[in-house]
Amino acid sequence: MICKEHSSITRIRIYLLVISLGLFAFTDSEFFRRNFDFQRLLYQYETLGPSNSYQNKLGIEIEGYYTEKGATDGNFSLTPYRDLIDLSRTSLGTNGFKTLRIEDLTKTELKSGAVGLFYKSVADPDSTEKRLLFISDISIYHPNGTKPVEVVSPILETKNDVDAFFSVLNAATNERGFSPEPLNSGTHIHFDFNRPQREEILILTIVIEKLLPEIKAAFSVQDSRSNEFAAAYTATDFESLAAFTKSVFPLSRTSLLNVQRHRATNWHSLEKHGTFEFRLFNSTTDTKLLTIQADLIGKIVRAVRLRDPKLLNLLKSENLSALTLDSVTRALDCLYKDPRVRTYAHAVSERDVQRSKQIEHKLRPQETFLQLRNLSFNGFINSTLNQEIVRQYSTPYPTINYSLDLPTLHGNRCVDFYK
Repeated sequence: MICKEHSSITRIRIYLLVISLGLFAFTDSEFFRRNFDFQRLLYQYETLGPSNSYQNKLGIEIEGYYTEKGATDGNFSLTPYRDLIDLSRTSLGTNGFKTLRIEDLTKTELKSGAVGLFYKSVADPDSTEKRLLFISDISIYHPNGTKPVEVVSPILETKNDVDAFFSVLNAATNERGFSPEPLNSGTHIHFDFNRPQREEILILTIVIEKLLPEIKAAFSVQDSRSNEFAAAYTATDFESLAAFTKSVFPLSRTSLLNVQRHRATNWHSLEKHGTFEFRLFNSTTDTKLLTIQADLIGKIVRAVRLRDPKLLNLLKSENLSALTLDSVTRALDCLYKDPRVRTYAHAVSERDVQRSKQIEHKLRPQETFLQLRNLSFNGFINSTLNQEIVRQYSTPYPTINYSLDLPTLHGNRCVDFYK
């Protein structure tokens, strides 16, 4: 049994090595090697010292589809996301949260067809209000008779927050068939990046993009999606980023950055949300896989912002040769360093892809954004609360300050963390 496991791990490592050698990253480009003074950047980055504004906080967006009770493709507007909202309220209640209100967020800075569920801890009335979002997204492919939706987590600040959000995902998956579509849709993870320094933006981009080919292979990310919605940085992209960070514009004004948003490394979210967004991962509803992914990128972000000496040593290697997925995950003590976790992550990712390929001929995009006509959620919330159930949302989308209290592995298997 042990020999069989080691053989499997060896095959995965060889596969990742071949992939990483075969794919091109901008860190191998002529511009980066000859025209960009990386050693000077590294010196400035190291001497600045750790960021005082770092917070271990994050948020997750998952694109997928599900089946609404009694709904057909032409009848969605009659009961927009009713099943998901009802399930979410039940799941949140089980985890000690009380639903405060449900709001139509249409005609805001969010996409058309957005509904927000606002809730708060029952045990701590003074706790921060949380918001769970269900958003219509025309980029999500789905089978006929199902309903595409992007589920956006609230600000995740504690393990209780994470457990509550994962319980919503599990309920939607088990009871309403909420499914990922990894050929065209993704999981986007935002990490707090308030008050960044120029050097941090460039160093994080270099680290992520150097590891991108290996991450792509490790999590079975398909070219059909990544090339369109989560592409790698080109040398031109990085040159534009470097120029932007030296410009007179504030670093937070990333809408002026001449790089498309649809990159695996997305800095446009810095202006809107105060975050760094990683867009490469396939959409998934597997909570263990989400934990592994959030832990991997989150610890890289943390190491960059806090000037982790172990990461600095890897960055000082000749031509970044020591900066590999294996070395980074071991140095930063990521869950992914465990061979069992690697096997699990690749197996689940590949399973989702193959399942989607079997129904690929049935998938189609949503033609228009979901219109929430005659929206009424009366009956979802106890009327004795004497609240306005549906009102227009006018407050700006809050600066995202996310956190994740991650579990650890125990014994000789991947523990089912969130039962």
